[in-house]
Amino acid sequence: MVSATFFGHRNFDYSPYRHKIRAIMTDLIQNHGVEEFLSGFRGNFDKLCAETVFDLKSRFPAVKNIMVLSYLAPRFVLPKFFICLKKASPRNLPFPIRTVR
Repeated sequence: MVSATFFGHRNFDYSPYRHKIRAIMTDLIQNHGVEEFLSGFRGNFDKLCAETVFDLKSRFPAVKNIMVLSYLAPRFVLPKFFICLKKASPRNLPFPIRTVR
């Protein structure tokens, strides 16, 4: 399974880029075999990407939308558009941890 990640932390208005992000995700799914999208869900960029993946599931039902967090806050509730939650750890990630530039 091929994965793609989207991690950001700024609370900036990324909505003008929604269509471009959707086009990039569609290309990743159709032309590069991406079936799993991981998001840190820490800022507006992460949220926009997660919402976009959720919207794309109507066209690509096999796509998975997964939240990866470094810790769980008390009374944390998983947003409706994620299928599961993973706590970031070298032992439980399905791929080797690496820095991509």
